[in-house]
Amino acid sequence: MKKIPLSKNKIKKLREELARLESSSDNQNKEQADRGGSYDSWHETASYMPTKKAQELRISQIKEILKCAVPLYEEVHSNHVILGSWINLSSDDGKVLKYRIVHPIEADPLKDFISIASPLGRELLGRKVKDKIVINGVKYTINQLL
Repeated sequence: MKKIPLSKNKIKKLREELARLESSSDNQNKEQADRGGSYDSWHETASYMPTKKAQELRISQIKEILKCAVPLYEEVHSNHVILGSWINLSSDDGKVLKYRIVHPIEADPLKDFISIASPLGRELLGRKVKDKIVINGVKYTINQLL
């Protein structure tokens, strides 16, 4: 079984989502049983089934992820960019960027979590402080590994 390194926060959020989905699923099953296992109309059945299947699929996905999940160290100490590293970059025109390199499951560009499998993640991987990279035609220098 392949390990999936995720932050403790991501593992916690996945567990919370799983609990919420399972609770919701249990409530839906109880409502169905209360109705004698049948539905009042075709429209209710038609809208319910795809939603139920999507919910079951998501529950299954989360369970598989959590089975393989291992906590990623919150502080990574390395001279090179590795999974879990926070990177502080600055451009020649003074623009500053800060990213964390994470597993694709945890990637969230809005939170500056960049997938190790993304073009930017692959470009940063293995680099060290003072290395230069180009992002969208702009030259950046790695100032700090946090």
